[in-house]
Amino acid sequence: MDFPRYIGSVNPNDDVQEWIENIANLYFVDGNITDQNDVPINMNGTFDEYAGQTLYFWSIAVPDNGELPEGDEFINNRTILYFTVNEDNNDIDSAYNSNYY
Repeated sequence: MDFPRYIGSVNPNDDVQEWIENIANLYFVDGNITDQNDVPINMNGTFDEYAGQTLYFWSIAVPDNGELPEGDEFINNRTILYFTVNEDNNDIDSAYNSNYY
């Protein structure tokens, strides 16, 4: 299953965590969101507060049967999702690196 690529505008006042939870409706997303240095970030904030930053989080697609794979199958199917909040206009560029582990 491929992950979506989204490039577009967001409301600067929208909550980042809520935006991520909308993605989580389609994909299982690990709650440990980090910056590029793998430092945990508290996501209680708006896009405006994260302007100019790139944020990363682990993800894995949920199979049609709703059961997550275990062990090596889980590890080998992880994906890093990331998005960058542009500083000037709160546009975001969201993409993924598949099989990054």
